[in-house]
Parts: sequence; C-alpha cells; structure tokens
Amino acid sequence: MPSAFETAPRLAIVFSGHLADAPGRETPRLSADRIESATARIGAAIDAFRVGPGDLALTQGAAGSDLVFAELALDRGLRLRLLLPLPREDFLARSVRPVVDGERWCERFEAVECRVEAADRLEADAVLGPLRADADPDDVFVRGNEWLLDAAAASGAPSTMLLCLWDGARGGRGGTGEMVALATSRGLPVTRIDTGIL
Repeated sequence: MPSAFETAPRLAIVFSGHLADAPGRETPRLSADRIESATARIGAAIDAFRVGPGDLALTQGAAGSDLVFAELALDRGLRLRLLLPLPREDFLARSVRPVVDGERWCERFEAVECRVEAADRLEADAVLGPLRADADPDDVFVRGNEWLLDAAAASGAPSTMLLCLWDGARGGRGGTGEMVALATSRGLPVTRIDTGIL
C-alpha cells in the first residue's frame, strides 16, 4: 500500500462505474452516444465537491466511466491514483480493449497513465500479492474494490466518498453494485449518477 500523502488530502473521491458497452450488447448501458452526457454529469458531480489540487481521486481506469472520471480529475488538478486489479496488459485485455472503440479507449488509458506519477500507477498483485491459483476470475475485481477503499482510507483524508455511474442493478461480482454496497457498509457517502438519465 502506498504511504499516505506528505500532507493528507482534504477529500478522497473513489470512483466506480460501468464499462463502455461491448459490441453487440443487447441492452445498452453506456453506449458511445451516451459518453458525452456521462462526461458532463461526472464533471458536474466532481465540481460539486469543490475539489482542487489538495484532493485525491482513485479509480481502476477501465474503458468508459472510469477513464472519463480519471481525465476529468486530472484536468481539475486532483492527484489521481490508478489501482489496476490485474497486471497492466491483462487489464487492458479484459477491461479496456473489448468495448466499442476499444483501441481508442486504450489510447485514452495510455494518455492518462502519462499524466499520473509512477508511484500512483499500481497493480494489485505487486502490492497485495497474487490471488490463489484456484480463485474465481472475478475475485480480482472484488479485491480491487476493497483495495480502492482501503487506499483512500490510507491516504489520511479526513473525508472519503464514493462517486459512481450506476444503473442500480446488482450486476456481477466485483461490479459497481457490489462497490456501492461495500462503501455503504463502511459508512461512506455515495453520490450516484443514474445511467437512466444519460
């Protein structure tokens, strides 16, 4: 786990949200034509917290809302911490490339990486150790959610909250629905952007 800031951030914002839709997704959730609206709403939510360079943003960096949040946070001068639940190339293969316009999202991921300090670009296995060989493939994302919240707590910020772009469905293991439940169980405030209004 990275050490706390030399001066603790005022606020730690953890972000979790839906992936951009994969080609052929039957029920659109974060389709290409909704990215612009999602960007505006995520930006407005960040601005409502009156953030600045003394604040911390944390996310995994998946294609779609995670990367939009990362870009917007950096544009506002927040320190961004990318916590990859998988080794980088595996993460790109599983959580960035398989969506519509996947190669463009890979370019956006790489652009974000270039703007983040090396100490704030971390892979779960390198920090937390590998999962058991018989672990379920989704366990990496379950652990990734816990790691995001733990890292926010370790930053020393007196206030931590979860910002999410979420359709309200339970979803799969390690998804945004589980992250909302986990943050709520820890007593953290949750600000939700409903995909239904995009």
